[in-house]
Amino acid sequence: MFSFKVNRGVGENEGRPVFNIKNNDVTPEELVSRILSYLRTAIIDDRGFEKNTQIQAVIAVPINFNDKQIKAYKYACEIAKMDILDVISEPKAAIYAYGFNSVINANILVLRIGGTSFDVSIHNVQPENNIILKSYYFSTKLGGNDFDERIFQYFANDFKKIRNIDILTNIRSVRRLKNACERSKRTLSSTNSASIVIDSLINGVDLCTNITRDKFNELCIDLFDQIVSTIGQQLIEVGLSKFEISEIVLVGGSSRIPKIKSIVEDFFEGKKTPLNSINPDEVIAYGAMAYAGSLDLNKE
Repeated sequence: MFSFKVNRGVGENEGRPVFNIKNNDVTPEELVSRILSYLRTAIIDDRGFEKNTQIQAVIAVPINFNDKQIKAYKYACEIAKMDILDVISEPKAAIYAYGFNSVINANILVLRIGGTSFDVSIHNVQPENNIILKSYYFSTKLGGNDFDERIFQYFANDFKKIRNIDILTNIRSVRRLKNACERSKRTLSSTNSASIVIDSLINGVDLCTNITRDKFNELCIDLFDQIVSTIGQQLIEVGLSKFEISEIVLVGGSSRIPKIKSIVEDFFEGKKTPLNSINPDEVIAYGAMAYAGSLDLNKE
């Protein structure tokens, strides 16, 4: 499904996956370092710094990252010539973004729904910005792509039923419809319906249809149920009632889906409003910046 090949590494990379890009094998660390190098250059150019200016950074990583993965990320930063101040979890960064790191004894629930994964974590804030992770659940079996897939399957089956054409036999048609389904999901976050128009989807046949927010919610009802049940399980694990949660923070692009915010609010019986006022795609970066600022202040 990738637009590039994934090979088995040789030599010092024996047994490791490497990406073949422009006929060169690139390790995951090298690939990440290229992205970080691009960001480093963008910062230097934007600020008018000298090219050899030392750039310091706080890195926010998925909550399930182990020591080996964090070490690999640090190595990528070294290649990109970045000085790492600290590595924190994405939920911790989100807590800093909203300023809850200074709310003593608050129980913060962070729900992150990214493109390919989602996690629920519960944290307790102690004095001196000490944030204790009480419990977390991480899954790669639910994410934004799964919501896209439900829309895709709905239209693919409908197209086959009406036109008697299976678009799954054509990779290009599949990709075009999936892209359109993702755009419709984004549109449904702000409107009650979305149109899908694709010229010559397959065999010269056009697709012109639409989907309502209610239909989308119906297609994804079990995914929404899974999110709510996971929140309930984490509360049981830490021995907290839903009324002992101080704040709820939503993170990740798919947290924009209106139904997600409403089902979480319903689960907490309207006592807590899930927060997503900071751009869900940027809140982690914003929080990492806030954390970095606190480190500088402490040093001063």
